Amino acid sequence: TLEGEPIATLVNYTCHPVVLGPENLEFSADYPGALVSMVDRQVGGQTMFIQGAAGDINPFWDKTPPDEGAFDEMRRMGEALAREVVRVRADITGYEEAPWISLHREVLTLGARWDLDDQRVRTEVRSDYLERFPREREAEINTLLFGPTVALVTFPGEFFVEHGLRLKQQSLVRHTMFVGYANGHLGYVPTIRAAAEGGYGADMSTIVELGAGERLVTRALINLHFLAGKLTALP
Repeated sequence: TLEGEPIATLVNYTCHPVVLGPENLEFSADYPGALVSMVDRQVGGQTMFIQGAAGDINPFWDKTPPDEGAFDEMRRMGEALAREVVRVRADITGYEEAPWISLHREVLTLGARWDLDDQRVRTEVRSDYLERFPREREAEINTLLFGPTVALVTFPGEFFVEHGLRLKQQSLVRHTMFVGYANGHLGYVPTIRAAAEGGYGADMSTIVELGAGERLVTRALINLHFLAGKLTALP
């Protein structure tokens, strides 16, 4: 506020919220809920959590049964992250109003990785992907720029972490945040290397074409640099 009181804290972190496993039958926001509650108490205002490229990133205490301390571990993880958020937040200085805000939306149609008419595919690929993909194969990516130094880029699925790292490493915008699971859900989006290596999320449990993640991140980088004034026109 004009008086210096916090309005909001935006947290972007990359990890599946699955400390609590399938044995838990209670509604829960998992570790992000514990994180948000603690930051709200210690900082004030409203804390908002946005997930990153968490397709192949799980917590150390992954899918813990309730009778093995799942809720304690969930709170421990969330509060550890919250302490880091509070520490980093205190170091942020020089707040300036964004001189402008710009948005670019692009929708790309993806192909399927598998022959969807193949009977083997229909028995081995996840049935929910097979059902949804023919009608939901359009991938929406949004690039939102707050002045020259802060960007949010959204992607519709569980992108492997290397995609998020690449976006940040190759972006010329200082603070670029990868936002996963946004505006649609096309399932797991592995890297080409991960698809070649196989494993959960990279083989028969994914349905998007090979290279889909690399293609979408490349388009997002082009859009991001266009909005930032580094490119004169979008191809």
